[in-house]
Amino acid sequence: QQLAVFIRKLLDNSANPISPDGKTAIHFENSAVTAITLKNGERQIILPAGKAKGDAVLFSNNGKSILTNNAASDSVTIWSFPKGEFKQTFKADIHQLFFSKDNRYITTIQNNSFIKWDLALQKQVYVFTLDKSFEFLAVSPDANLAAAAIGF
Repeated sequence: QQLAVFIRKLLDNSANPISPDGKTAIHFENSAVTAITLKNGERQIILPAGKAKGDAVLFSNNGKSILTNNAASDSVTIWSFPKGEFKQTFKADIHQLFFSKDNRYITTIQNNSFIKWDLALQKQVYVFTLDKSFEFLAVSPDANLAAAAIGF
């Protein structure tokens, strides 16, 4: 029962908190990024409290990286998983984010735009802005298609 409540909490607070193999969940717990083995509930601190500040954490599609989003500093940081080694940070005011299937890009929501970022180049490679604001974006696995929910 506690695990079910915990998973619901994760799903409410993170874009993709479950590893691609379905064995691990990840979230912020007491300001630390913690991984939980879903089979037995075992916890492992990936990033100690204070190392990563953020509002959301998610897995890359290959499960080898995690991404933390810090709305207070308008930044996104990518870390290795499970070692928690720093990879890169870039500035972005992001409300929702997605990794591409090949983990080369992330697609983000910023205000009424969605932006495709090239992680190797650390820059925006595509921006699409709608004339209306939206709260939700669904992105295809190859990060080439997106659908926005408007007017809810």
